[in-house]
Amino acid sequence: MVREASRKKIKMTVAILTEVNDCTKRLLAERNLRLYVDSTPIEGVTEEQRNELAERITKAKENKVREEYTDEADIVLDKMTRHIRARQILERFEAYPVRNYPEPEVIDPKKKKVKKEEKKVVKKRKKEPPFLIPDWAGDLAEVIKEVDAMNALIKKPEEIMLDKDFLDKVGTQLARFKKEIAYRKQLEAEAKAAAEAKALARKKKKK
Repeated sequence: MVREASRKKIKMTVAILTEVNDCTKRLLAERNLRLYVDSTPIEGVTEEQRNELAERITKAKENKVREEYTDEADIVLDKMTRHIRARQILERFEAYPVRNYPEPEVIDPKKKKVKKEEKKVVKKRKKEPPFLIPDWAGDLAEVIKEVDAMNALIKKPEEIMLDKDFLDKVGTQLARFKKEIAYRKQLEAEAKAAAEAKALARKKKKK
């Protein structure tokens, strides 16, 4: 348009030139946005691709691209974000060490109580190496938070392109973490009870 006006020696005002430039920027931002949305699948999306879409959305909004296109892109961005989040949580779960849980003590009510002096001397077990908890899972509340987040993410797996293989892996990990959370709660309760008993014993000593 500008070239054609120049060729015909038609004078263009600053206002018209500004409007033409704004329109060109808007159309270019719209094209770039729609092209990226259509060509980038959600399944297997990377953080770089997600960030690229976020940048294009920002650019489109700055150039006043029609809301129907930016709204559609926002929905796709949200799906990408949730897809990536689900993969990240699963990676965390799978990297969490497998714990060997102690066998629960079975009490037989028919069995007679054994006097302390009649108990057999049991050899001390070899000390187990310390269980290394990843940094992200040091706080049990954070572990519970991640489990809750994953449960929310897999409610509509087809929406964020989570396939059956992924869901099977998640199911295995969620079952494992249910047991792990219960065990860690038990350990925390035991540690708290031991600390309270120790504090009480100190108080009695001072008297």
